[in-house]
Amino acid sequence: MEIDGDVERLILSVNSADLKTERARIPRLILTDGWVNLKLGESPPDTTQKKSGNAAWAIDVKKLSLNNIDFGMQMYPQNMHLTVHLGKAMLQDGSVDLGHQTVDVNSITIDQGIYSYLTDTVSVTKTEAEQPTDSIENSEPWVVKVSQIKLTDNQATYGLISYAPQPGFDLNYISATNINITVDSLYNRGAEVKADLRHLSLTERSGLSIVQSYGS
Repeated sequence: MEIDGDVERLILSVNSADLKTERARIPRLILTDGWVNLKLGESPPDTTQKKSGNAAWAIDVKKLSLNNIDFGMQMYPQNMHLTVHLGKAMLQDGSVDLGHQTVDVNSITIDQGIYSYLTDTVSVTKTEAEQPTDSIENSEPWVVKVSQIKLTDNQATYGLISYAPQPGFDLNYISATNINITVDSLYNRGAEVKADLRHLSLTERSGLSIVQSYGS
């Protein structure tokens, strides 16, 4: 694994961080004009002795603001590329509990986000079924709850690396602009996902448009 990055401006306020109770309260965290890149690849098995017990930190964040932040991730040998640009993103009233494996957030808003997920289906990789069963640790899935998510003027692309999109709607290369989404009461636990979709509109590169949609 290789990670690097740079942030032009960082503002962090911490009310308290108690090592005994493993509790931290952060009223404000602001990142402006920065980037992070993560490269993942095959690595030898971890033979180091792990300490008994798990971290049980609980972290409360009143406000997390990201302005002009880029994130990139490349995974090998799967040959997967993920890029995210956040023009302006805001999280309000969030908490992460590592001991109980829960995430609870009041609201998330993202303006002018750009996302791209490109992969190479030709690459041959080991599947989970091919991995030794004794190397897979059984654990409870994380529970994520978000009261409201709102995306405004976002863009997203999903497709194959080095692929020339065909005219019309092409499942091998889906690209949408003017994505506007409002979701209430998002709940995720493992494969279980529940949400109230209040609004969805977008335009796909083929010309297909969704003007307004509701659902749950």
